[in-house]
Amino acid sequence: MLFQARKKSFIKLYFSPDKLRRMKQSFAQKANQALSTNDALCAHLCSWISRFEENPLNRKIAIAVNYRNKTAIDNQALGNFVETVQIPTSPTSERYQIAQAIRNAVDTFAEQHLNYFATCDYIEQKGGLRKISRFVNNC
Repeated sequence: MLFQARKKSFIKLYFSPDKLRRMKQSFAQKANQALSTNDALCAHLCSWISRFEENPLNRKIAIAVNYRNKTAIDNQALGNFVETVQIPTSPTSERYQIAQAIRNAVDTFAEQHLNYFATCDYIEQKGGLRKISRFVNNC
């Protein structure tokens, strides 16, 4: 399947809701922390794909994080509230460890990757959320 996938522009993979639930539970139990389904699925796919690489030593997972739902800013507003975080992995990383690294990166996103308070100050200086459409582009 993987060799045929190189000839295609995309492939479809299906994981049943039950399989996703079991994967999430297994990884969370091994990691001894709560994980999301997305954490588990991304870790599983990264681990699976890296088995077929010639040199998976510098593998990084790029996860897009949308911080808008943690703020009062409209999801339609464009700005620096969506960013990609890079999560390094190694060939010896267990899938649950990759899922744990993903969860930790998402949970610490505001502190590590986003200048949230500087952005809030900027919004307030420009008139606050009521006037945000004047200085932040909308889709």
